[in-house]
Amino acid sequence: MNDTILKIKQLNEKTEALLTRGGKKDSQKSALIKKEIWAIIYNHLLNTQEEFKSLHIQNLKLLSATEIVIKTIETNSNGMTSHATQLEGKMLPNGYLYLDTTNSNFLFSDIQRGCYPKEYVGTINGLCETKIQINETGYRFIGSRIPLEFVGNLDLNGKIIFKITKWDYELSGYNYVTKMMSDPFNKDIDKKRDFLDNKSKMILLMKDFKSKLLT
Repeated sequence: MNDTILKIKQLNEKTEALLTRGGKKDSQKSALIKKEIWAIIYNHLLNTQEEFKSLHIQNLKLLSATEIVIKTIETNSNGMTSHATQLEGKMLPNGYLYLDTTNSNFLFSDIQRGCYPKEYVGTINGLCETKIQINETGYRFIGSRIPLEFVGNLDLNGKIIFKITKWDYELSGYNYVTKMMSDPFNKDIDKKRDFLDNKSKMILLMKDFKSKLLT
């Protein structure tokens, strides 16, 4: 407990110092540290507070009840990359999960243009904060495949595996996915409502913990 409190306070002091300087890079660093603080608080409450843990489990059960389908909604072209190697995202208030590419491969040779993602693995927590990384690639000798859809199964530990199910042929091999989205409840309004209610309660518990800690 004391180590967690000390770590959060130290990180919070760093964010305040960076924001005081006010530079663009300082703001970016501050955003990353705030994200780290958020993750520390989440894990701390998960291990120490029964109410938070119960909400976390309920939401993972709601997410794991059906397959999660993520679909490509945006692509880009870059002569130095052929596919996304890491995506991160979260659920917005509309109940949809949005993922952005945060890392991509670097083409050391022209032959690598034929590589495309077949499988991503990662984690999803009770807030539907998601991070996935490439686990398997495929290859075409001519052109490549740009993913259109992946289907994933989530376990109750928050582990997810997404496998490619739909793709389009791409001649240059330079187009890659930059944004994906999902309706993880497959149009089930009741599940979406229950999840968002639980999510709101979890966020309130996290904010309350942080507020009491830093005042």
